[in-house]
Amino acid sequence: MNTIQNEKGTVTTIRAERSGAWAEIKLECFWSGDGKTFTVTTNSYRALNNGRSKGNIKLGLVSKDNTGWKELTGSGVQDGKWHDFIQSLSVAGDAKSADIHFNWIYDQKFPDGDISMTGMNTVSFSAAMSMPPGDVSE
Repeated sequence: MNTIQNEKGTVTTIRAERSGAWAEIKLECFWSGDGKTFTVTTNSYRALNNGRSKGNIKLGLVSKDNTGWKELTGSGVQDGKWHDFIQSLSVAGDAKSADIHFNWIYDQKFPDGDISMTGMNTVSFSAAMSMPPGDVSE
């Protein structure tokens, strides 16, 4: 897991692994100024190469509320390369922290069963992360 804070918010990469398979997703995370809303926007993903393209990407956000699992696609390409993928998801925030849950269902050729793997990252509330770019108070 890789996390960088910048002027727009927090950029993080979450990795899920299981049974030799892996998948990663890059996300940007934003808090509203009052911490009452937490939003994640996906940037890209990649998964271990097996030549298939039916991986399932799911996200779940937990803070004041819980979104449950939200499937974003059922056609994730599994070729080991980064693929642009823009989706957004929000949850009511508690102005403390939010958990980002990432699930990839790794598609395999029959008779091998698909592999469900999950990764998670926690992002803390910070006033610096909620400030829009260029809006610097003195």
